[in-house]
Amino acid sequence: MLSVPEEFLLLTLKDEGGAFVDLPAESRRAGFVGATLMELALQDRLDYDNTQVWLVDETPTGSHSLDPVLT
Repeated sequence: MLSVPEEFLLLTLKDEGGAFVDLPAESRRAGFVGATLMELALQDRLDYDNTQVWLVDETPTGSHSLDPVLT
């Protein structure tokens, strides 16, 4: 099963040629940040309310893209 950041990556790639779709770089980066936070929340590593996000479990996930965010 793909993670949320992996699914976001696939959504940002063109079907033909594999180049990125035309999005501003800031939007793409913000999307990846949001996807990463969502994945960590789904794995019960983060919790949040309307004003803040906090770390609940800093145990490594084994993912090279998620673990640096936890540290």
